[in-house]
This record gives sequence, C-alpha cells and structure tokens, in this order.
Amino acid sequence: MRNAIVALILAAAAVTPALAQDTRKTASPDPTAALEFLGSYSAPSAVLATETSHTSAHPPSPSADRRLRELSTAGALLPPWPADLVWSVQAIEEACGHAALPRSGARPSRPPSDPSRAKEASAQPSPSKATWTQLVLGAHRDLEDGHYAEAARDYDRLLVKRPACSPLVWNRVLARVYARHSRALTDLLAALPGAPSAELGRLLVGLELVANGNFSQAREYLDPLANSHRASNAEPRKRDLRWARAAWLRSTGDPRQARQTLAGLADLEPATAAVWFALASAALDEARVDSRRLTQIAPDSSWNRQLEAEALSARYPNLAHTLWPGAVANRSPEEEDVHPAAESSESPEQLYRAAHSALQTAVKAYAAAAVSPQFSAEVHGLRALAAEQQDDEAAAFREYRAGLAEDPSSAILHAGLGHLYRERSQFDAAKHELTEARGLDPSDPVVTFELGDVCLRLGDATRALDLLNRAVDLDPTLLVARWSRGKAYVALGDDRRALDDLAAAAPVDSTGELQWQLARVYRKLGRTGLAQAAEQRSEEQRRVRGNPQKAEDPKP
Repeated sequence: MRNAIVALILAAAAVTPALAQDTRKTASPDPTAALEFLGSYSAPSAVLATETSHTSAHPPSPSADRRLRELSTAGALLPPWPADLVWSVQAIEEACGHAALPRSGARPSRPPSDPSRAKEASAQPSPSKATWTQLVLGAHRDLEDGHYAEAARDYDRLLVKRPACSPLVWNRVLARVYARHSRALTDLLAALPGAPSAELGRLLVGLELVANGNFSQAREYLDPLANSHRASNAEPRKRDLRWARAAWLRSTGDPRQARQTLAGLADLEPATAAVWFALASAALDEARVDSRRLTQIAPDSSWNRQLEAEALSARYPNLAHTLWPGAVANRSPEEEDVHPAAESSESPEQLYRAAHSALQTAVKAYAAAAVSPQFSAEVHGLRALAAEQQDDEAAAFREYRAGLAEDPSSAILHAGLGHLYRERSQFDAAKHELTEARGLDPSDPVVTFELGDVCLRLGDATRALDLLNRAVDLDPTLLVARWSRGKAYVALGDDRRALDDLAAAAPVDSTGELQWQLARVYRKLGRTGLAQAAEQRSEEQRRVRGNPQKAEDPKP
C-alpha cells in the first residue's frame, strides 16, 4: 500500500506529450493521464512518506519532500516580468545621452541563443555601427527574453562609457538579481537610490529578503506597498504587486491565500506560464495542509480513504477501487463543486472537499504551465523524482538524461542525476554531475553537501571539509551536512570538532549508524560512559528498525 501511494507522490507534475516523451519502445500509460492525479503526493499516506529520507547512503540525502519543494517552487519569488522593473530605454536616453558609441565601446557580436533569433540578429546593424539606442535596446531585449546573465554583461559594457548613468546601474543590478548572483541583495541595496521609484525598489528588496528567509525585515519593505495608491508609471504594476503578495504568503506558510491571489493573477495574465506554475504549486501546498490535517483528525474516515483513492485512480484503478469503489470514475475538474464552506471548518468532509478542490486547481494550472518549454527542466526533474519514489531507477535515469539533452545547462537536472548516482554509490559519476550542478548554482546547499559527502567517500577529506563548511554556511539547518562534516573531521584527526557535529546531527538518524560513529569518537576521547550510552542507543535504534547487524564502522 505504502509503495503504491509513494509511487504517485510526484509523477503527475506538469506532464504533456510535447515535454515528456517516454523514450522506451514498450507500451506505457498516456503521459497526459498524469494530469488526472496531479498533486497526488498530498494523499494522506503520501504526505508522511515523502517526508522521510533514503538511508541507503550515510549520511542520507534530504527528504524527497524538500527536493519536491525545490522543483515545484522554481522561480517563484521574483516577478516573471523583469521589464516592468527597469528604467525604460527612453529614460536611459534622457538621463545618459543619445550619442553613438565609438567602435571600441560597441557590444561584441555573439551567435543568437536560439534559431528563432537568428533572423532577428541578421536584421540588426553590426555592433561597430550600432547606435547608443540600439545597444540599450539589445540589453533590454536580453532582459525580457530571460537571458539575464547576458543582459548584465550588456549593461556592464554600456557602463564602460557611461559609468555615472544611474539608470544603467540599476538595470545592471536588476539583471544580476534575476541571474541569481551571489551578491544580489548587497548590490540591490547599494543601487536602491537609483530605482525608478521608491515603491519598485521596496518590492525588489522585500522579495530578496524573503528569498533569504529574513521575513521580519522583508515585511518592513513590503507592507507599505499594500497601502500605496499613488499613480506613477514607475511604480510596480498590479501584476507585480500581486505576485509579490503571493510569494510572501507562500513563503510564510499561507498557501490558501497564496493560491487565491495567484488565481486572480492568472485571470490577468493567462499567457504567463510562470503564473500557472506558481498557482499549481500553491494549490498543491494547500492540498497538502488539508490532507495532513484530515489524517490527524480522522485517519480511518471514509473521507480520508476517498482522498487517497482518488490520488491513485488514474494510474492504479484496481488498487483505488479497493480503497473506494467510486474513485475510479473519471470526473473532470469542470464537474466538481467549487471549494465550499468557511476556511475555519475542520470537519473531515470539509477538509476532504478543500483538498480535493485544491488538487483540481493544480491539475488545470500545471496543464497550462506545461504548454511552455520554460519549465521543461522542472518537468523532467519531477518525473525523475517520481520514478525514484517508485524505486524505478532506470526510468529516473531516462528522465534526467532526456532533460539534459534538451537543456545541458540545467543545474536541477545535473543535481538530480548526481543525487541518484550517489544513492547507488557510483561516486565518480556522482562527483561529475554534482560538480556540474554546483558550477551552475553555487548557492544550493544540498548540492554542496552531496558533493562534499561524495568527495569524502572518494578519500579527499580536505576538499570535502571545504565543501561541507560551505553547505553549513548556506543552510545551518541542514543537519545531514553536519553529520558528513563530522565524519570528515574524524578522517582528518580532529575528534573534538567531529564530536560537536555528530552530536548536533543526531536527530536526523534513527538507523543506529550515527550513534555508533558517535560512540567511536567518545572512546577515542576517553569518554567511556558517553561511549557506552551512545552504543546502547545505537543498538536500540537498530532493534526498532529490525536490523540486528552492527552499524557501519566509521573509518578513521
């Protein structure tokens, strides 16, 4: 039962024939059928299943739940309309002059980033003949097209000739923020006086603070925007304000209000895939909250069984039928009742209906988002993660490789593939993929931890320690990184620091492995009583798990 439910935890996310073709020749389910059980990971039993970690690798990887959230919240903080937030070409011309740049200051040519831009590029004047306006337009176009790193470089080149042009400085900083530069917040605060408006600057700083987890300070920047009624072309548009509100609500744990805000935004911006993707993720979060609460108050109720069965019905109709005979009936979202009743009601029926309605919203929202190739990497990543939860590693490998064939520069796909290799103890391959992922996104603490742990297993404790220190700096709550760092300290002979890390990481392990390692360090430090206590805890944990064998003997 558990495996069948876990098999559906992630498999439904944003699948369409255009984005997720199965490379196997054998018959397989219609990929669009995944939309029928989209969000099934929020079925009550699956909620708990995804919050556990694999234990085949020690230290284990973070839970599937964390990996799922990282995939489903891709790009969910910054508004998907960066052109709303920059100085216009006209404003830059007025502030910085119209003079044509000399040949030495012209933007160098580069091949178009995709075939659709080849014709456009051929129609543009050569860089040596480009006017100031054309160069600024090129930077603006890169920003609008999502080529943020290129846009930042464009503005850098323009600033060589106009270093005092504050609108150019702001636009360059904004491009760096969207490119997720490591100094984004620092640069943004420094450039704040040059923002097109005080309101717009507050919005960007507030969202960057949310991204960094600084909610109290973020509120100071975002709250005034809710009461701003001044009319100005330089102020954030209604869509940017709604996006910021939804990002704040999701980050602070109110998925229902976030879903409602994003639903209104989707009506305003039906062609923006990022809005639909964020709406789907918020709806899934909401369903998860309701289904968890349903399990808490009525685990044996018919409403709980029905919700689980509906999550299973598209892929496993026979199993679903045993749980709830009516679940196999394939009802479309349009036939469902609208989300009813007061939000404060917590009867089993109300919680079931709330979760069910949120899942139906997610079905439609992911279907709309999946039309765009913008989220192709996330689609492949979610399908691969689903296959991992089904213990179908071959399918997971196919998804990661298919995704990387489409987008070789996807950090999330390299990270997922590296994670899978690490789980299989194929450490050389894991190191290669995780190194690629970290090069593309050095701010990811999980990738940095997994790469450090792999280096440790390959015998490079010094390199491992550097990476694990960085992982802990990036996320001090990532206790598995402290477990691995403790092992690195043991390998390097620093038992006292090893003791601190292993003791701090003890809550993440119930296999007996960590306690056994802790006991060995206590003995080396001459703390016999504490060593015996740790050994006893290790034996008790292994007995509870039904594993009488001795835990892995850590190598010094």
